[in-house]
Amino acid sequence: MSPEEFPMITHYYAPPYSNAMEKTLTHREKVLNKPFLRQLYGEWYEVFIAEMENLPEGMKIELGAGGGFLKQVAPSIISTDSLPFPTNDLTFSPLSMPFNSDSVSGIFMIDTFCRIEDTHAFLTEAQRVLKPGGKIIMVEPASSIWGRVANRWFCQKSFDRSGVWSNTLTAAYKRVNSALTWIVFERDLPRFHEEFPNLSLQSVDYHTPLRYFLGGGSRFDRAFVAPSSYPFFCLADAWLSEHSPQWSMFVTLEIEKKVET
Repeated sequence: MSPEEFPMITHYYAPPYSNAMEKTLTHREKVLNKPFLRQLYGEWYEVFIAEMENLPEGMKIELGAGGGFLKQVAPSIISTDSLPFPTNDLTFSPLSMPFNSDSVSGIFMIDTFCRIEDTHAFLTEAQRVLKPGGKIIMVEPASSIWGRVANRWFCQKSFDRSGVWSNTLTAAYKRVNSALTWIVFERDLPRFHEEFPNLSLQSVDYHTPLRYFLGGGSRFDRAFVAPSSYPFFCLADAWLSEHSPQWSMFVTLEIEKKVET
């Protein structure tokens, strides 16, 4: 199926702060214009593309696509966001996806799960639309020791490890809890298994201690190292992550919808 088979959803979810689109587009430009950082995103996208080959037939969608460029390297992906970016194939809330049950083979996202208003509602919807054997694959901020320190200092992210399965949203502000992946899939893993019996957490991979902030991230206009140093820092990141996941700034999670036997 192609995006043209679905009507554009106009009742999209708009965060309660006016510069959300501007911030997202600024982030995207920084990723595209910094070769070191672009290589890192390209590496994450390669993981997505490799997983696509192992998924069942069906639609493959990216949630929160406005800040990245996955569509450029994987043209078959259905690019979606809750904000109406001109690069979207579809615009809708992740809490109400315009797809039939058992029709989506893959859901991909980067730094998006932690921004969803109600993760329980999202997982309920994902469980509905995913085909048996379909997967959610996400790259998210790591709630590790180094991840909390580096993300707070460098990306100004907030981690509330005592929090619930939702973000606080009002007409005045939006509070994003970057610890949500850790809360749902590690701290509350028994609850996840109980409430979503058709979903199975396949893997949790902590990684990337250094390269995001060395590439300048979304906070700085330039990288702190040359693009040619990328292979060296790949080795450094791998060495640190292998010694302890507590060194990581990011985590990749893979959740599969179970195949009935």
